[in-house]
Amino acid sequence: MKKDVERALRRLARLPVQERRGRPAGPRPTKADLLRLYVTAGLSIRATARALNISKDAVARALAAYHIKRRPQKRAHTSRLAVYALGDLRRRVKGDGLRATARALGVSAPTLLVYLRRYEGEK
Repeated sequence: MKKDVERALRRLARLPVQERRGRPAGPRPTKADLLRLYVTAGLSIRATARALNISKDAVARALAAYHIKRRPQKRAHTSRLAVYALGDLRRRVKGDGLRATARALGVSAPTLLVYLRRYEGEK
């Protein structure tokens, strides 16, 4: 049995060592830095990355590695149609037509149609 183990070890020693493939790992932010900037200061992942001079992907990976919960993403913008009551929009479309209403509101007809369909059941 001992000879088998020694033979296996000799065989392993002759095998070429496989190098790690891919891009070399860059600097990893410390947990303290992430807590200070992302959690306490409330910076975004992108702003935290800029402050630490690393990529935003590195920040996201480090947050996952340290089990720090990410904040939910904010919507980039709200629809400009959100300021109008749905009933008013429907009445305007019924009276003036879809294209005329969309033009008056400064949106395209498909945008107005999608918006109305999305909130179809609401009043």
